[in-house]
Amino acid sequence: MLEMIIQNLMDLRSAIITTAAGIIVVGLALYILVSRFGFEKKNLKTIGVFYDMQVSQTLILDFSLLRFLLILSFVFALCNVKPIHMVYFGFLSVLGIVFKKGFRNNVIHIVNAVVMEGILFVMSLLRGYLVSVYMDWKIAVILGFLLVILIMYSVCEIINTVNIILAKEVRFYKEKEAIINEEK
Repeated sequence: MLEMIIQNLMDLRSAIITTAAGIIVVGLALYILVSRFGFEKKNLKTIGVFYDMQVSQTLILDFSLLRFLLILSFVFALCNVKPIHMVYFGFLSVLGIVFKKGFRNNVIHIVNAVVMEGILFVMSLLRGYLVSVYMDWKIAVILGFLLVILIMYSVCEIINTVNIILAKEVRFYKEKEAIINEEK
């Protein structure tokens, strides 16, 4: 049992290294942005998006970023997709669904997750064919295109998540402004 857990963690090492590097890069970028912060309108809008976010909104964004970093790790691992990667990706997708509110958002998230899991499965099959049966450049190009599509799909998922968060924030401030106007 312990050997199986250690083996699965070893299979996830590229994802773990990529996630750690991603956290360091994002942390440094945020540090630079905060150190150059000024009270200009553009800076206030950028910081205002992430200020005072609800925990569920933060978790939704975190799960989307973790899925992106997992997919990015496939680039560094040369598309070596193993079953534990698919389980981890599915786990992050389910957690993202749990914290997203709204039927429409959940349906879109489920469809995206199923398509991305399907692409991961096809990538796993193609890489296995390339390694064990026959190394064909056409299949390698298809595998590369699938990886690019997966990265683009993941970036679109992050943008969609930020859009959902922004829509909630805009709605919140409009309701707050309406209450203030009613009191006057």
